[in-house]
Amino acid sequence: MAISIRSISSDLKKWMPVVLSNILIDLKLKKGQDKYIKFIVLGRSRTGSNFLRGLLNSHNQILCYGERYRTWDKRKPVGKDTVKYMRSHLFRKYRRNVKAVGFKLFYYHAQSSSNKELWKELKKDKSIHILHITRRNMLNTVLSRFKAGQTERWAEQKGKTEQLSPLTLPYQECINEFEKTERYENEFRKFFAGHKIYELVYENLELKGENEIKKVLQFLRVSVQPLVPNTFKQRNSSLKEGISNYNQLKERFAKTKWKHFFEE
Repeated sequence: MAISIRSISSDLKKWMPVVLSNILIDLKLKKGQDKYIKFIVLGRSRTGSNFLRGLLNSHNQILCYGERYRTWDKRKPVGKDTVKYMRSHLFRKYRRNVKAVGFKLFYYHAQSSSNKELWKELKKDKSIHILHITRRNMLNTVLSRFKAGQTERWAEQKGKTEQLSPLTLPYQECINEFEKTERYENEFRKFFAGHKIYELVYENLELKGENEIKKVLQFLRVSVQPLVPNTFKQRNSSLKEGISNYNQLKERFAKTKWKHFFEE
């Protein structure tokens, strides 16, 4: 991941006061409060969740953590489970100006039998708002994942457009990703059916910008104000320019329900 001085400075400006304030609250030298909206940014990789998190963290009343549960299925127990961690480190007491606190959680995080208590707790707590971010064109998700895997850069924080040679996407890999993503989306919509959920489509966030951001902020019940991203698109080329076997894939998908992914 490419880290810029600007990004580091932005993170320090956002999180250092939070860390210091939390220490004072834990030492009971300062009063904290937990009367804020709790939320999760639900989705999968390469759907714009980093972009969304950056926007949310530019708001002075929102705290949005990253993928805190990404590696939990690979770690050994260390005396605290997923729910205890959420309560003590994420949905804890904060200073008075904090109005919404959330974290990124992908469909496949913390899914081992020892970690599934997290999902049970999230489902049980109907006060938790769900920001469900998806991408209308899943082919973009597949290409983005392949490119990120090639460059080992999962977010662009310098604003530079990626200049890479077109990639060849295996047909079966595309099918697998389309089916898996659709299955995840439907499964978790049902899972969180009893919650307040906002369906955020990445393409809408790109095209409608301020209007879409306004709806998100209203959903989180915070003041509406301009937001500033700290990550940028890594690719501005079309799908046809980015995929070397685009025409072959388009032909093979012509009679499937995925054909609209090739209608640029």
